[in-house]
Amino acid sequence: MNQSRSHDRNRSRRRSNNKVPAGWLDYTPLNTSIENTRIIPFKCPLRRSILRHVDEQERFSLDDLVERLEKQGRTIGLIIDLTDTDRYYDYRDVEDMNIEYCKIRVPGHQNVPEKCCQQFFRVVNSFLHDNQHNDKLIGIHCTHGINRSGYFIVRYLIEILGLQPNDAIAAFNRARGHQIEKYIDDLQGRIPVNIAYSSLSDQEEHNYYLEKDRPLPYTRPTTDTTSNDFLLQNYESCKNYAQEIHQKINEFKKLPNGSSQRAKVSSTIRTMTTEFNKDVDKLSNDLTTQSRNGNITTGEANRRRTLVDKIKQSKEEIDTAMKENFTPYSSRDRADPRFAAAAENEHTQGLTNEEFAGLRSNLRKNNDEAIEALHAIVKRQKEIGVAMNTEVDRHNEIIDTITDRTGLLDSNVKRQTMLVKTIQKKSSALWLWVIILLLFVSIIVIVAIPFKK
Repeated sequence: MNQSRSHDRNRSRRRSNNKVPAGWLDYTPLNTSIENTRIIPFKCPLRRSILRHVDEQERFSLDDLVERLEKQGRTIGLIIDLTDTDRYYDYRDVEDMNIEYCKIRVPGHQNVPEKCCQQFFRVVNSFLHDNQHNDKLIGIHCTHGINRSGYFIVRYLIEILGLQPNDAIAAFNRARGHQIEKYIDDLQGRIPVNIAYSSLSDQEEHNYYLEKDRPLPYTRPTTDTTSNDFLLQNYESCKNYAQEIHQKINEFKKLPNGSSQRAKVSSTIRTMTTEFNKDVDKLSNDLTTQSRNGNITTGEANRRRTLVDKIKQSKEEIDTAMKENFTPYSSRDRADPRFAAAAENEHTQGLTNEEFAGLRSNLRKNNDEAIEALHAIVKRQKEIGVAMNTEVDRHNEIIDTITDRTGLLDSNVKRQTMLVKTIQKKSSALWLWVIILLLFVSIIVIVAIPFKK
């Protein structure tokens, strides 16, 4: 009984996760960027498993977002997600497109926390500071891309760019193609400030990297390649992250086999390891660039190469631990040829992490397309079934009409039969009276006329 209830709850949860957000279809996906800015609002893109319940012309995914912007001759460099859920799409799909992603959780139908607004300002200014030499857009969305998105964008226009409140609201409405519906009084009471980008500290400029939905808090390597110390900072970050991974592996070993917590920790470790491998590769490439450009002395390059080698050694230790602890069979079984690891095929052999991630993304995309095709077939079968049911209902209605009319006709026939019988009875009585009258007349005639002899 408990397993059945658990299964029903899980099935209900899956249906809920694949449900299109309420009101999502009532708004257009996107229009254009805010005038004189690189900010563009749009409604939340949805993953394919949700969009298969939506008509094709009304779908809006991450791929659709990029494609629509390409038609406008623009590219997007950062997406700021203001929704309070992770079910609409996977942020890793955003990063696979070489687009930065920032999550600021803002519950709907509530007052917006001030700290979220300040974080939003720092994120936007940080991106603009780091991308002064390109024109990449900053995409901002909540569920519908109207109220929460509008509130954050309008406040930025007022308090950072110095626009008057009504002008800022009108600029957002024109760019989004819909009117902001909430927070109007709050926004109209805001005072233009016009804060310069340079007022933000270096620490604040890169804080938005910390807010990504990572399995563990993780200081992402700095992007400030103009400083010789950035490699040392990245080295410390990688070293600390390696220690966190080892701690997680030790935690994994202590958990009982088959437990849900063990599976959760295993997934976390795999995600952390992928991120760590990317950052170690970046660290090595950055050192090579520094040495080639002559930004550091030969002695300093050798010292830093030693540090990078230590990180690579940690990477090898982690890889070894992963092989020992994350295989589906025990060490005793490894000697059995039946449990030998399968060799890599020609499609995966020699792939880098980025290439493997791309292959995984393509496989996921192909699976989604196959599911979508299957859904189309099922939908067509459903339409045929509905049409057959409609036709059966129509014939049933015809049969019911015939039955009703047959009953009415039967009643009419019975009524006419009774009328005929009544007429017959009355007709018989009439002929009897006629005969009696004729006999009476005959008697009178016989009596009145004398008989002649």
